[in-house]
Amino acid sequence: TYTITAYPTSLYVNGNGDLIQRTVGYSGIPGMLAEAQKAIAAANDPNAKVILSQASADKSRDPVALAAYLAERTQQYLPDGKALDAYLTLIPEADWITDANLKLIAGNITSSDSKVFRVLLDSVSTIRANPAYMTNPVMKKKVQTFTMPLMRVSLRQLDQANTEADMERAIPVFLNLSTTMSGKPAVAADQKKAANTLRSQFYLRTKNADKYRPLASAEGNRLMAMPIDSVRARNEVLARQLKTSIDALPDSLKSSPFASQLRSSANTFETTAMSFYLTNLAGSYYELMTDKEDLNQALIWSARALEYNRDASALNTHAHLLNKLGRKAEAINTQEEAIAAAKAKGEDLSKYEEGLTTIKQP
Repeated sequence: TYTITAYPTSLYVNGNGDLIQRTVGYSGIPGMLAEAQKAIAAANDPNAKVILSQASADKSRDPVALAAYLAERTQQYLPDGKALDAYLTLIPEADWITDANLKLIAGNITSSDSKVFRVLLDSVSTIRANPAYMTNPVMKKKVQTFTMPLMRVSLRQLDQANTEADMERAIPVFLNLSTTMSGKPAVAADQKKAANTLRSQFYLRTKNADKYRPLASAEGNRLMAMPIDSVRARNEVLARQLKTSIDALPDSLKSSPFASQLRSSANTFETTAMSFYLTNLAGSYYELMTDKEDLNQALIWSARALEYNRDASALNTHAHLLNKLGRKAEAINTQEEAIAAAKAKGEDLSKYEEGLTTIKQP
């Protein structure tokens, strides 16, 4: 209803559900109190208009009035693609690329099918191609302002794809946008891998086991083909690289919690990541598949994940796969190990304890 596009977002509404004020971001308790006071003042102002009321804007053929309305929607993070399209028909196309209009487009674009999606994307490419871009904070800020709504629209198109045709239309948009944002030429192999990842996510979301299986299997084979020793060796390489990066930080950042967390995780970063990928893959089979052959394949991936990292999450997935395959005693022992692992790290035990209760059921 209120088109939430970022978190946290605070909405101040009246008794009818009309939006009086909208605040994106968090500025502490004093900031929240100040915003609440503004909302109370707006609610008590008889001349104040509710933000979601757009009847006058819909009927307007005045580009100045529409521009003002779109600027307000931009400020409130409430894009109105319909009003944007109406506004653009009232001004020369050559004026679309002025800084003011590009800002209105960025704030109100809602579809990648819109002609201005390409206009905004071309503007990003033009700015990034400028030799001064890397050292110009104004240009960098402008690119950020333009790419955020483009990415929002692209991701939303992927999330809302209901058919394979929808997905296949959304994938090139996302890949093109990603290439533009990277500033590097597209590599065919990388593009294919990214496209297949997006297809896998779609088939998993739509519970299409037959289409999901070959893509997931190919990814599983790729991960399983990596020798464990070579993955562990990359831990050492990354740890050295991170140490060099941390040593180059200012003293105030070297002692920060973030730097400490990096140091503690560096020695196991690659193996932890591999365990995560394999566990997710096995978990997707647990959720989607019913065939015993599929579940046994997932168990192989899960077992490899445990070779990298016997953390609570990986153990939990392994236990549930064992249980689904009818190996209840092994499942109980593995889930008890998951609880112990979570307890040792001070994690919330409720999910794992509930899992144990489920596994123990006849």
